[in-house]
Amino acid sequence: FINYGMAEGRRGNEAFDVYGYKTRYPDLRRAYGNSLKPYYLHFIKFGNKEGRNGSSMAGFEGYIMSPSFSSYTYAVAHYVSVVGRDAYPASIYESRGACSIDDFLKILYEESLSEGVCPEVVYAQVMKETGYLRFGNLVQADQCNFAGIGATGPGHPGYTFSSVREGLRAQVQHLKAYACAEPLNNPCVDPRFGLVTRGCAPKTTDLNGRWAVPG
Repeated sequence: FINYGMAEGRRGNEAFDVYGYKTRYPDLRRAYGNSLKPYYLHFIKFGNKEGRNGSSMAGFEGYIMSPSFSSYTYAVAHYVSVVGRDAYPASIYESRGACSIDDFLKILYEESLSEGVCPEVVYAQVMKETGYLRFGNLVQADQCNFAGIGATGPGHPGYTFSSVREGLRAQVQHLKAYACAEPLNNPCVDPRFGLVTRGCAPKTTDLNGRWAVPG
C-alpha cells in the first residue's frame, strides 16, 4: 500500500480519503501539489494530531451552504489564467470598492463566508453570468449586479447596486434564500429575498428552472 496504494489514491481505511484531505486544505495543496502520497504521510504524522479532517467530501458536492475549499488567491489565479488581468474592468469598479480582481475576489470570499455560502459556488456563478466580468449582454458592468438579479429581458436589465460589496452581498443572500432557512447574518440588501421559498434549492443543480427559467 505504501509503495503503490498511496500513489494511486486508494482508501487505506474508512476514516481517511486522500481526495477529501487534499481538497479541504489549501495549505497542503500549496505544499504537495498533485502528488498523493505526501497527503497520506502528512495525515499520519501531523494531521491527525492537529485535529484535521481526513474524511471524504463526497457528500458536499454541489451544496450551496458549505465551507470554502480554497482561498480567494486561488480564484484570482483561475481568473487570470482564463482571461488575464487586463479583462478586469478596473476603471468601473475602482470607484465602487474593488480596484483589482484581487480586491473583487477578496470581497466575494468575505461576503460568502459571512453567510456560510460556498464561495466557489458564488465565484462560478459570477463568472458564468458575466462572462468573466466582461458583460456585454442585458446587465451592464456598472450595475454591480453579478448574478442578473431581476434581469428578465429587453428593457428590464435588473437591479443596480451601489458597490461591488453590495452587489455580491445581494447575490450571496439570494443564494442563501434558496439554499436554506437560516436567518441572514448581515442586513438584507437582496431586493428579492422575500420572494424565494426558503430552502427549496440546497444544491446548485436544484436552482435549475428556479434561479432562471428555463434553467
